Amino acid sequence: NLSFIHPLDASLPSRFMLNSTVEDLTANVFVEQWLYNISYSAFYSKCQPSICAYSVSKRKDLLEVITIVLGLYGGLTLILRFIAPLLISAADLISALVWRRNNNVVPFT
Repeated sequence: NLSFIHPLDASLPSRFMLNSTVEDLTANVFVEQWLYNISYSAFYSKCQPSICAYSVSKRKDLLEVITIVLGLYGGLTLILRFIAPLLISAADLISALVWRRNNNVVPFT
């Protein structure tokens, strides 16, 4: 429904000057006046959401980033301190089994 759009008429009052540039008009999106009709009750009566929630996102500050990095470093250090000896022992065992299998002594006659 485009019945609310009217053709341009220079005799009608406007917030734009007659010598306004196209840049000025495009900066204001060629709109004379924005009309807001916000009705939250009408929205929620039509939408009827089961849950109404919102979230706030913010950038982390420097202290929070440093704390997270140090926590990750400490956690990884602790985990690797326990896992590294097990991995080295397992690798040593596997290499010993493979070496023993491929190290058959053949008598030379």
